[in-house]
Amino acid sequence: MTFFSVIGYKNFVNYIPHRHYDGFGLSSKAVLGIKEKYNPSLIITIDCGTVDLEAIKLAKDNKIDVIVTDHHEPKAELPEAVAIVNPKVGNTYPFTGLCGAGVVFKLIQALIARGNFSIPSGVEKWWLDMVGVATIADMVPLRDENRVFALYGLKVLRKTRRPGLQKLLRKQKIDPQYLSEDDIGFTIGPRINAASRMDNPEDAFLLLATKDEDEAEMRVLHLEKLNTERKATVALMTKEAHKRLELLEEVPKVLVFGSPSWRPSLVGLVANKLAEEYNRPAFLWGRDGNGMLKGSCRSGGDVSVVRLMEATPEIFHEFGGHHMSGGFTVKEEEVHFFF
Repeated sequence: MTFFSVIGYKNFVNYIPHRHYDGFGLSSKAVLGIKEKYNPSLIITIDCGTVDLEAIKLAKDNKIDVIVTDHHEPKAELPEAVAIVNPKVGNTYPFTGLCGAGVVFKLIQALIARGNFSIPSGVEKWWLDMVGVATIADMVPLRDENRVFALYGLKVLRKTRRPGLQKLLRKQKIDPQYLSEDDIGFTIGPRINAASRMDNPEDAFLLLATKDEDEAEMRVLHLEKLNTERKATVALMTKEAHKRLELLEEVPKVLVFGSPSWRPSLVGLVANKLAEEYNRPAFLWGRDGNGMLKGSCRSGGDVSVVRLMEATPEIFHEFGGHHMSGGFTVKEEEVHFFF
């Protein structure tokens, strides 16, 4: 949005899927909703799309072009997009470890380098606060370009011009001068993510986008409340998971369980705790707002969760992710095989 504003382009809308009702990535439901409400000629994805073949085919059938910007692992078949910007697709970029925001920033750099826009030289450096936050919060390996994004992201964040981030730092009593990677990973990131995990993802977007001091203050307080609720809910889910594991005679090599009462947006946090604690893959699921069984998985070691899911594709309605983490939808009638 910031890039479009700087170049003077206004004919666009932002759409962020609701985790509880729309799931992850670009869904067919989302495409139809976007078509009905906005009737666009182009959809640009951010941090998704590489494995969303059905949705992108549906968009094409409805005369909507799709440009994919993403960093997730591709499958053997790629979507029918007009362009796919993903360092993991093909051998066209020297570093494959970028997060979704990192991919977008590199695309913007490339567009600026073409010289088609009359914008101040170096203006994009002020956007590194968001790239740095995303790089650290997404826990991608901090090497190569990611290390640069994290370093300079912290430098820019200390001087950020965004009222939302300024208010968020102040609320947490973080002195910008001493801002660290841990502050982002354990304080800033979780509060931004609380919006999509517990309520509406638009809340986080509007916090980061607003230029109004009062609105920023209000949204910071709302995210703080959501994050407190998130921590309490995750603690209860983790306690229940531990109780289930204690009933087993032997802890399995892959942890797999779920509950219809669990929020799919939170199971990844619990899966991460269990994967680290037991040093093995953890697959957890819950029921979303549409009655679908959706979950998240974490590696807990050297095992690729994507490869595990690729070995048993008949169990899943859809799946995707990275080497260390992923998401999936389980067919209701197949859930007993999942165990």
